[in-house]
Amino acid sequence: IHLGLDPTNLKTRNIVEDLLSKQGESGAFGLINNDVFALLALDLAGAQYDQEKHLQAILSMQDETGIFPAWGSLDSTGWALMALAPHKEREDVAQAIERAVNGLHASYIENGVDNANTAAAFISGLGSVGENIFSDKWTDWQGRQLVQHLVADYQLETGEFVWKTTDAKANVAATDQSIIALGDVLNGYSSFSKEALNKVRPTFDETSTVSVRVEGFKGQIAYERNWPVTKGQ
Repeated sequence: IHLGLDPTNLKTRNIVEDLLSKQGESGAFGLINNDVFALLALDLAGAQYDQEKHLQAILSMQDETGIFPAWGSLDSTGWALMALAPHKEREDVAQAIERAVNGLHASYIENGVDNANTAAAFISGLGSVGENIFSDKWTDWQGRQLVQHLVADYQLETGEFVWKTTDAKANVAATDQSIIALGDVLNGYSSFSKEALNKVRPTFDETSTVSVRVEGFKGQIAYERNWPVTKGQ
């Protein structure tokens, strides 16, 4: 969508319908991570579906501490904030956002974060709902301010990011998520939101070039190639 392509007609395939076919009777698309990214994608596509049931399914996954439990619950909670942000005018969603922010805050103050990806998820989610992530409020028990911690302790001189502070080599996922997170908090909205889309679309020419490179866990799988992309195709 950010490239000006139509997800309902992508070389004859309707990937919006493909995604909607995954919604279960409960309204959920699976576990919390499936659901938050499905909500982000469907919002971006302007899909017509039972969104009320979907939102209720997501809200039901939040525990009493405000966290959305999963493998990597803190990351999932940050991502949930990104997905719920466009719906914060709803009272039930606003309450869930408040609980999630409080849950992340309690966790950060007591435990901090131990990797760049989790810090990035915190920052993206909190920035998306308007939390002042640069404030002293987001300082952990060791005196580390969250945004400063991400940049000072995980970024290499090359500009790339490592996953753990003890790592010597850059991590692709950590770098991608950290850059996105810093952009999100500076902009005040998620990179995956319609608000971001409205910023991207005016700068997209009729024909642009997209650079594609595929990275695996142990190295580069496909070398970088430049592909021409025509708007609307």
